[in-house]
Amino acid sequence: MNNISGSQKLFTFLVLVGIFLMAACSPAAPAHNTAEGALEAEIHYTLKTGAADGQLIFIGVGGEIDGQINPDLTANVGDTVAITLINDDGRFHDFVIDEFNAATSVFSEIGQEETIQFTVDQAGTFFYYCSVTGHRQAGMEGQLIVNN
Repeated sequence: MNNISGSQKLFTFLVLVGIFLMAACSPAAPAHNTAEGALEAEIHYTLKTGAADGQLIFIGVGGEIDGQINPDLTANVGDTVAITLINDDGRFHDFVIDEFNAATSVFSEIGQEETIQFTVDQAGTFFYYCSVTGHRQAGMEGQLIVNN
């Protein structure tokens, strides 16, 4: 027959609570979710979606690209690049660079944002664009220029 005393139950309970508290208070491992942009990048760009003169566009946010339409983004081979896209117009959008298998999901809520991160492994000029049907043709395209 199981005959566990009250003090044994209390001890077991306290040990379990202690284990839970130690796990909850230990430092978390670095996040690896590129959708959250939690990894450390050497280069970070932010773009927001918009429209101007009858075209759909990406607009640079902050730094040297602030306010630029479809700005040229630059990096060097070996750099880790993070790009955050902010939906500023409530249309469906995404952000894609084929050569680096870098793409956000398609999203439409105003103010919603998503960050992608990738390591640049080749030099050249590569197009970034919105893959939603018709958006690239309507102007949502720019260049990532990668130097050796």
